[in-house]
Amino acid sequence: MDGVDYAWARPDPQGLYNLGYRFVCRYLSWLPNGKVIDAAERDRLLAAGLDIALNWEFAAGDQRGGASAGTAQATEAVRQAKALGYPAGAAIYFSADWDVSSAEWAGPVSAYQRAARQVCNAGGYRFGVYGGVDVIKWSFDAGIAEDGWQTYAWSGGRWDARATLRQIQ
Repeated sequence: MDGVDYAWARPDPQGLYNLGYRFVCRYLSWLPNGKVIDAAERDRLLAAGLDIALNWEFAAGDQRGGASAGTAQATEAVRQAKALGYPAGAAIYFSADWDVSSAEWAGPVSAYQRAARQVCNAGGYRFGVYGGVDVIKWSFDAGIAEDGWQTYAWSGGRWDARATLRQIQ
């Protein structure tokens, strides 16, 4: 099944469906913020037959903020997801939108993810990670990620089979 990810644009939902897309990945972030999905957009997407996946990203390096950032951002992500009626048990993805180094993983990134997962799970959601192959692998290997959205960027043509979404070039 093919999907599309967009932040600031607002393509026509029926047009996306007619092109063969069956889901969209949309953003949650600190408000006010023009890239964040709202209830009206949600309604248009669902009416066109498109499923929705939600992803938190304020800045590319959000996960460099460690556990305190993970707790704060996941708390807001869960609040927004619930306000949108996002179904319990669905994944909320959190972006690691850069080539995460092993040192960053061992420090703030894994701490961010552990804290964010705790908040997501307490709110009834699965914890998902967006990023390149290494951060996806490390997140699953550490037992943190419950879902993965892997990007072509920073993956060097390698794919982790545990990632359920693949963002291709």
